[in-house]
Amino acid sequence: MGESVERDFRIDRLSSLPDAVLSHILSFLPLNSVVCTSILSTRWRYLYTSLTSLDFDFNYDYSDAFMNFVDRMLFALDRTCIQRFSLRRCHRLGKDDCIYRVGGWIYSALRRGVQELYLDMLDPEVSSGVLPVSLFTNKTLVKFVLRFPGLFVMKIPTKVCFPSLKTLHLENVNFINKDSILRLLSGCLVLEELIIRCYDMWNITELNISHPSLKRLTITYIDSCGTDHHHRIVIDAPSLVDFKIFNVARGIFLLSPHSLVNARLEYLFDLGDFNLVIAANLLKGISNVRSLSATPDILRASFLCNKPLPVFCNLVCLEIADREDRCKDDASTELLEFLESSPNLETLIFDDTAFEGLTLNPSAKVPSCLLSSLKVIEIYSFGGSMKPVEYFLKNASALEKLKIQMGWKVEKQDEMKMKLLMLPRESKICQVEIVLT
Repeated sequence: MGESVERDFRIDRLSSLPDAVLSHILSFLPLNSVVCTSILSTRWRYLYTSLTSLDFDFNYDYSDAFMNFVDRMLFALDRTCIQRFSLRRCHRLGKDDCIYRVGGWIYSALRRGVQELYLDMLDPEVSSGVLPVSLFTNKTLVKFVLRFPGLFVMKIPTKVCFPSLKTLHLENVNFINKDSILRLLSGCLVLEELIIRCYDMWNITELNISHPSLKRLTITYIDSCGTDHHHRIVIDAPSLVDFKIFNVARGIFLLSPHSLVNARLEYLFDLGDFNLVIAANLLKGISNVRSLSATPDILRASFLCNKPLPVFCNLVCLEIADREDRCKDDASTELLEFLESSPNLETLIFDDTAFEGLTLNPSAKVPSCLLSSLKVIEIYSFGGSMKPVEYFLKNASALEKLKIQMGWKVEKQDEMKMKLLMLPRESKICQVEIVLT
């Protein structure tokens, strides 16, 4: 019996697995470790050449030896179709002949039918020409992520055709003129997701994003080298469902927002007169959403723009978040006005420090949604402000659940928990959950 068990332990069950399974297991290991498996046995000698996912990270090793390793890997996989190819932190490489090697690696991946391409590129000063022209007519790419460590002006060729590309992510990528981005997007025939980060509108006054099939759009950190109010972002995407925009103090115009379901707006306005007009236009554009996440400056701008707030008839979930702790003023009046314009709201969430700035008085005006539709309130990073909690418990007649997560700075949390649980509730079915930290 003992000998039989001992023989079972000596059996190499791993090597008996199909090549496809072993290749999948190897894909979770660093590439240099994968290559080392070739010395285990004849069964493993060439197994690494069947890898379909290649991730080269130059953060820890950017020597000539590692670059030679990349060359050898691509040569060994000459006949293999690559599903995912990633070059990370290429800016750690030198500035001499690296550009030609990087361009060759990208071309090699494209030639092997790569579907997902992730490029953290070289310093923009030496990156001109590193992207092969064949990239812009690639038939197999489904996802393309392109990042630069600094501002890079990308030249878009006359012919652009990505028949399979669904996700495009650009970071620190600029265009020569406004026609360039239109030409790029029009060549992405089935594009569904577009992410633009760190775009500098130094050379154009209008960033035009137009695409019939675009469903998800994220725009962050748009600058125009000053406060030129003529700069604007125009979005024409009739299929758009999810819209996220952060730190963009420009004119934002949604031309066809009727399909929009989810929106997230953060730190957009400095509350100057021009920005208040922008705020009014933007809020009107997103008034059909069912879910909205916003920073307190959005609420304040909507209150100060001297125009009636649009009615958010479809809005069922509202999140107020101040993740960077930048909004110090009390936004109680603005919040109540916004809630009054959201008659069917069901869930209200306060994240980070957003709740702590409120000074809601129990006798303040009660929005209609508190009396009829609001079922869930969640408060995170609670700092001890009792009055707003009293207000919601006193007036939310349909409330089913109040969840409060204590902030880490709150002392004597057990005592605070007992005080919160003892507060009177208008809703007889309301359950209060207190989470200690």
